[in-house]
Amino acid sequence: MKTALFAALTLALFSLPAYALMAQPEPSVAPAQLWTVDPAASFIEFSGQHAGNDFKGTFKTWTATIQFDPANLLGSLATVKIDTASASTGNATYDGSLPSAEWLNPKAFPEAVFQTKSIRMKDAGSYEADATLSVKGVSKDIVLPFTVEIEGDTATMKGTLTLDRLGFDIGKAADPKGEWVTKDIIVTLNVKATKAK
Repeated sequence: MKTALFAALTLALFSLPAYALMAQPEPSVAPAQLWTVDPAASFIEFSGQHAGNDFKGTFKTWTATIQFDPANLLGSLATVKIDTASASTGNATYDGSLPSAEWLNPKAFPEAVFQTKSIRMKDAGSYEADATLSVKGVSKDIVLPFTVEIEGDTATMKGTLTLDRLGFDIGKAADPKGEWVTKDIIVTLNVKATKAK
């Protein structure tokens, strides 16, 4: 009986087409709509407090590759590359410190990179992106909540993120307790883009 069963299974196995025995690849995901950022109408800001006084700055130079479609979140992604040397607050004291090795150190780390891994919808027009942020050679997983409004060929994305500067080795030796500069830095994104043709 066992011999007959083994023979039947062997016959059935060798009767299968070769492709049926091979691992089937994951179905490919079509890339979402590509968008072109309008730099003049977009900004990345950072803010916090120094010695009890509010400060706000911007990164003047950055680029973004964005593919996004609410109906195709699996094919949606974003990569933002920020020129760390372009950080500016308009305050001579702050701007003199930002390029130092203790703070942003653009000579050694000229670029900060934000890269999404997945995007999910929370509510209509409201989303969350699981992403990796790399600053000063430190990469961390983060979650960015954001909204998107699409009108015709134009989209406006807004997001706010709170980052612990110490986790990215920013001012870690100079002010490890946040006695002068707040440990939490607020990053605000406002991106206006049009559909790429």
